[in-house]
Parts: sequence; C-alpha cells; structure tokens
Amino acid sequence: MARVMTIHGYPPDAVRADYARAGLGLGLCGLPLAVIDLPLAITVVLALAVGLFAFYGLRIAAQQSMNLRATDDAIQSSGWRRVRLAWGELSSVSLAYYSIRREGGEGWMQLRLTGKGGTLRIESTLDGFDAIARKAIRSAADNGLELDRTTRANLHLLGLSVPGEEDA
Repeated sequence: MARVMTIHGYPPDAVRADYARAGLGLGLCGLPLAVIDLPLAITVVLALAVGLFAFYGLRIAAQQSMNLRATDDAIQSSGWRRVRLAWGELSSVSLAYYSIRREGGEGWMQLRLTGKGGTLRIESTLDGFDAIARKAIRSAADNGLELDRTTRANLHLLGLSVPGEEDA
C-alpha cells in the first residue's frame, strides 16, 4: 500500500511579524538596561521583559524550523522538538480560535493533537493547515473520539464538516 506523504512548514511571511514584535520588545526593554543606570526595581522588571521577549523569539524560531510530515499512517514533526503521532492512536483532537480583537475577526487557530507519541500544536499559519485538520478530524471519528463544542464550531468556521453531525 502506497504511503502518501505531504510536507508542511511555516512560511517566512507567517512569522515575520512575530520576529518584529520580539525584536521590538527586546530593543525597547534591553536598550534602557544597556545605556541607563536604573533603580533596582525597574532593572528587574525590564530584565524580566527582556527574558520574555527572548523566549518568544526562540519559540518563533523553533516554530519556523519545524516541518511536519503527514502520511496515511502518522504525522511527525522535525526540528527542535520531534513528535510522531500515529493517526490511529490519537487520544485527543481540539481546535481553538484565538482572537486579536474583542469583536473577533483577526486571529489564528491552533490544532492540538495528542496521542502516545506526545502532543503537537499546529497553528493555522502552517502551509496545508486545512488538510491536516481534515485528516485529524477523520482520524478522530475513526478512533471514536468525541469533539467538544468549541472544536466543532471552529471546524465549521474553517468550512470543514464534522463526521456524524449530519446524522444528528
């Protein structure tokens, strides 16, 4: 039986703004630390902020370096953190939407897949996100997993049908 493989990654355009935010935060918080003698309390606050922005930048670098390989049998990440999940062994599938604005509209989705191999979190800026979400939902149905209300609603936002709902 032929194993179809697709390779997915985060395009540079998808992470460019994140890198800019991390760099801006590092500059705005780190520059005063480097050039001004500040009171201890302010130094501590700015140093913590520098640490957070550095962590954020490293997280973006890890995300960009990750590639996902999806086959008929499994999905596997490469990069800093390697995870392999067999589709037939998924124990949890959820799809969350994170909005930038209170009214909604601008934001991103995150698909969370859990199984014996660990957990994969995949953001909607990934090339081929819809295809991976579609395969994950089919696998969840095949595995008899119940999807929560939020996941089902977010799948509808993506234009994906939820197996078994047409029967209800």
